[in-house]
Amino acid sequence: ACAGSYSSGPPWIMHKSDARELLDRFPITTLRVHQVWPNLLSEQVAYGVAQMRSGIRANIDRFWFLSDEDDASGQPWSAVAELDWDPCLKRRPPPHSASNPIFFHACSTFHLHHQEDTGYTLHKDHIHKDLLDCSAPLLRYPPKDSLERHKKNKDTGGFRGTWAVCTYTNAVNAYASAWKQKFCNAPNLKATFEYPAGSQGFLNESSWLKRVFRRGGWTDIDYLHHINRV
Repeated sequence: ACAGSYSSGPPWIMHKSDARELLDRFPITTLRVHQVWPNLLSEQVAYGVAQMRSGIRANIDRFWFLSDEDDASGQPWSAVAELDWDPCLKRRPPPHSASNPIFFHACSTFHLHHQEDTGYTLHKDHIHKDLLDCSAPLLRYPPKDSLERHKKNKDTGGFRGTWAVCTYTNAVNAYASAWKQKFCNAPNLKATFEYPAGSQGFLNESSWLKRVFRRGGWTDIDYLHHINRV
């Protein structure tokens, strides 16, 4: 009961009648939880604690999002299997008419063919942090026929992982391209960046993004220094 009501972190949908009290409690609760548990995910735990203190219970609807290629029963992968859409072949986001799950929660690592050694192991921390620099390349696409080998048996980690890598790549490239075409005089739209199998920083050390944003993630040097000190 506790996991079903308080384990999801900040919600995607909140009723306005709950918002004032809950959001008033959330900031101070975040600070207090971080004092006793200085973890990267402490603010998500703090949100659940703020819910408890406010007497508010959440409802986790399993259809809304995908986040894990290994969670075949808890997430709507069966709906994905019914889609007549091959993201690897099309290399663009699905059409609006596709009745696929609405949210792609990019919190996990996704593997082409459910394997570690393909060169396509994609996690949000593997993407170069200066992706939106005008000169930075887009992510390279997996081969167009990547999903073909899995179409006869879609209830596998191979299908789910491959579909996820292609869908994730398409989403990143589509929206990064839209941003660059709007704000760059000479946008680099070449999909050539070969992301590593581990954390990635900035490609361009002089990137304006590096001056504005932190690297973030588990390997943020300031975060690691803080955790080691605590």
